This record gives sequence, structure tokens and C-alpha cells, in this order.
Amino acid sequence: MVIRGRRILQIKGAVMLRFMDWSVVAMGCLLVLGSLVGRWRERTRTRRSEHLDQRLRFLWAWLPLLMGLGMIGTKVPALLHAPHTVVESIDALNFMLAATVLVFTLWTVHRFFRARDTM
Repeated sequence: MVIRGRRILQIKGAVMLRFMDWSVVAMGCLLVLGSLVGRWRERTRTRRSEHLDQRLRFLWAWLPLLMGLGMIGTKVPALLHAPHTVVESIDALNFMLAATVLVFTLWTVHRFFRARDTM
């Protein structure tokens, strides 16, 4: 392929899709790592007697962890060419994980607005 006198390397579609899938897995790993670092940081702040808001603790520690695990679980079985039953069972676990994140998020929002009403 030549555009304006430059020769451009063509990337095949399958290679690009595989790269995009692995980039989603890498983002999930970064979210899990960030969540673990956030929990470690929270524990060091608690040792120093700093008060942390419980809503912020949940948002910065648990949501990235659960979202990262969901992202990893979505792509990895298919990328590793796992059998269909393994992919289906991981999809079912991811659905339960998504429902759990939704319940936790709604619970946090409810607690946030309930706390604002009492002020």
C-alpha cells in the first residue's frame, strides 16, 4: 500500500485483532495491580491513623479489582484456545461478577445519598 509516495506496512486483520485482545488483558492486569497497590496504600494510611472515607476505599480498591478480573476472564480463555465448556463457564462467572459489581455500586450510591440526606 502506498499513500503519498510513502510505503506503509500493512497489518493483517487477525494480527490487529489479537493485539487488541491482548491489550484488553494488559489493561485488566493494570487494573488489578492498581487495586492491589491501592489496598496496600490504604493499609499504610490506616497504620498512620489517617481516617479514610469508606466509600472512597471501596471505589479505589474493589471496583478496579473486580473490573480487571472481568476483563482478564473475558479474553484469556478464547485467546488460549480453551475448550468451549471452559469458555462458557468463565462467561457465567463473569456474568456473576458483573452482577456483584452492580449490586456493590448501587449499595455504595445508596449509602452516599443517605449520608448526604442526614447532613
